[in-house]
Amino acid sequence: MTNTIVDYWERQPTDVPYYLNGFNGTWNFTEHKKVPEGLRNFILEMFPKAEKFKRIPIEDINVLMNEVWEGPGSMVKLSKMYLESYQARTAPMIEDSKKK
Repeated sequence: MTNTIVDYWERQPTDVPYYLNGFNGTWNFTEHKKVPEGLRNFILEMFPKAEKFKRIPIEDINVLMNEVWEGPGSMVKLSKMYLESYQARTAPMIEDSKKK
């Protein structure tokens, strides 16, 4: 899982505005089901105490996305942020399992 996500998004076009990686605007989701699937793991990772995606307030999702989104090509940044957060969160669990 390491860099395959980042590699994938680096290959995606940034000049097609209706593709996720080409989006150049402000996020204003009104419902959880309208959040693109490509963003959901990132959002869940940024809210580690949330047990389910729908439990994250939609307003908080919009604030997060508008803070981190820098326009076309931002999926590479989000993928890197996701991986860093995931690895930092799971590293202690992996170390504990190696000690056994």
